[in-house]
Amino acid sequence: MISTKPLVLAVILCGIATPVAAQNLTLTLQNPYVSVEPGGHADIPLVITNTGATTSAEEHVVMPIHRDTYTYEQLSDGCGPIGPDRSVQFSIDPIPAGESRICTVRVNRAANEFDNISNNWYIAESGSWLLFEMGTFTDLAVALTAVNAQYASDGTLHAIYRLDVSNISTVGADDAFIEFGPICVPAPVTVDMDLPGGCVRDEIGCPYEGTDAPAARLSIAAGESTSCLVRVTAPPGVDMHLDGGLTGGIQNPANGGWISDGNPANNGFSLDVAAGVPPRPSAPALSWWSMLLLAAALAGVAFGARRRLRS
Repeated sequence: MISTKPLVLAVILCGIATPVAAQNLTLTLQNPYVSVEPGGHADIPLVITNTGATTSAEEHVVMPIHRDTYTYEQLSDGCGPIGPDRSVQFSIDPIPAGESRICTVRVNRAANEFDNISNNWYIAESGSWLLFEMGTFTDLAVALTAVNAQYASDGTLHAIYRLDVSNISTVGADDAFIEFGPICVPAPVTVDMDLPGGCVRDEIGCPYEGTDAPAARLSIAAGESTSCLVRVTAPPGVDMHLDGGLTGGIQNPANGGWISDGNPANNGFSLDVAAGVPPRPSAPALSWWSMLLLAAALAGVAFGARRRLRS
């Protein structure tokens, strides 16, 4: 079972590309997934915009979470040096109304640091903030395709889906979890993977009182793809609907570090099948004697019709 603690980042990162408005200054980062490999560095261009009607005062940008294996330095004029405090921070010189400034911060990653780090920048005086993650990223494309669906006589819907996951990056992915349905909330449908060709079933643990969410656990090498089957059952009269997709942290097979997917746009799916009615009972099969009588009757009808036409 995967813990939900690493899921907090995945949930938060769904909307991080949109800057959060502040009183005067706003922060924007074009790509919230900052790729920096062990032993390397990357430059983070923070765009700070004055949306107010007057020139801003000197303010401060703060990154509250600090890890010694990630160090920072300021590269831009008009932005103060990185402070030595436990939280990374720097000052911003006044910005005229309606103008922007780019403060480029260089992050250096230690060669022996294999885990990603999630963090946020915020302006201390005004409260504008954004979230981002630094480290190594893979890219898993997730798709769900219907294979078979049929109703039982009582109206229960049984459907089989094929889960296809492709690793379209150069970074392998171990213990990637594909979640089916919400965490902590009982889903109206059941998910079963105990069938020929079925996925390896695991669960996403609920941190509170509630139900765990079923999940498929996969490992996919860089450039490779994998497929497996999932069976979903919906009770009579219940719409079959499940939202799911990649969730939680991923292990890097190259060094055992915890990494993430840097392209959430292709991570999810929505399974939606309208509830139907039980199939109508099929007509009883005819015996050979009944078929013979039916053929004779039809021949008699045809003969009578021809006689009427002649007369």
